[in-house]
Amino acid sequence: MDDIDSKDIYEGLISSFSHYYDIEELCDADFRAKAVFSSHGSQYFVSRNIKTGEVFSHETVYFVIEPLLSKERLSQLCDKAWDKALGEFTPFPGHRSSDVALILIADRVELPANEIRKKKRFKSYSLMFRGSSRLCLAVIDRSTGEAFFNRPGERYKSPVQNVLDRVKSAIPEAGNRS
Repeated sequence: MDDIDSKDIYEGLISSFSHYYDIEELCDADFRAKAVFSSHGSQYFVSRNIKTGEVFSHETVYFVIEPLLSKERLSQLCDKAWDKALGEFTPFPGHRSSDVALILIADRVELPANEIRKKKRFKSYSLMFRGSSRLCLAVIDRSTGEAFFNRPGERYKSPVQNVLDRVKSAIPEAGNRS
């Protein structure tokens, strides 16, 4: 699976996320890009003059390309993404969720998949009256072509697998190379 290029996977993910998320390329030492999705919904009673409730959701996804992913580096990146995303936001009435996601593309992963699945973060605001935040994690091991997710990060399973399948299908077969 070493024929798969990290840049191709990254560009495929950015293209996939750009349909619903606002993408921002970052000049950060760790993060390549940030994707932001915000949702707002209101409920009214009889007419628009009587508002019964508002709901706000927010999601920030960070994209990282790493040559070698160790347990320490994973913890470091998760901490930085969590702190950076939650530092940009303040909980308020009507807030439902502000999730932080980290999608890592690693040339090689040096930790067991179980460590990735066990990685979690959760924060509730005012006893859940002002919503919560979760850490969603997806790790793509370029050397094996596999992707690993924690429980909240499983929502990215489909888009990540679609990009991996597209990138793999674009690689010519070993016997057909010239």
